[in-house]
Amino acid sequence: MFKLSSYTSVFSAEAYAIYTAITVSIDLRIPKITVVTDSKSVFESIKGSHNYTNNYLIPLIKSALEEAETKGTEIRIRMKITREVIVMINRLRSNHYNLNYSLYRKNLIDNSSCPCSSPHQDIIHLIYECSYTYNDARFLRYTVDCASRAEDKMIKFSQAIANPSPCLCRLIQNFSKFCGRQF
Repeated sequence: MFKLSSYTSVFSAEAYAIYTAITVSIDLRIPKITVVTDSKSVFESIKGSHNYTNNYLIPLIKSALEEAETKGTEIRIRMKITREVIVMINRLRSNHYNLNYSLYRKNLIDNSSCPCSSPHQDIIHLIYECSYTYNDARFLRYTVDCASRAEDKMIKFSQAIANPSPCLCRLIQNFSKFCGRQF
């Protein structure tokens, strides 16, 4: 086990961990790996064309990624999903979120209707049926539809959020903000 010096920055420690994961996967000839990080600054430095941090590890990581590609190792680097998104997805999975139909079921409000005059304002209604949100939900709707082949919209949505992609998480989060509700 390798120990970094006590004066190593958090950025360098995260970058070194990513570099090590890549080089080990190359050495072990692992055909496909996903590296998950919560360091947005390292992630952006690796993905960007400039090394604004001037950290020596970023060019090493980029070089290792090129080497992996030439040796047939597929490497994906992803951002870790934030706590806010995890909570939102779990609320949607458990059908306990901040929309009128869910709040009505818990006796927190007196009316489950949507401002568009539908009798129930739930997530499926907002994504697939609501005249107020239909156009703004098109990318979310498309992503959910691609994630599941089920005919029933609720089953389709449930399957999509069972193992959501980062893209789907971002779309749901942005849609939640657009609707002015924290799902």
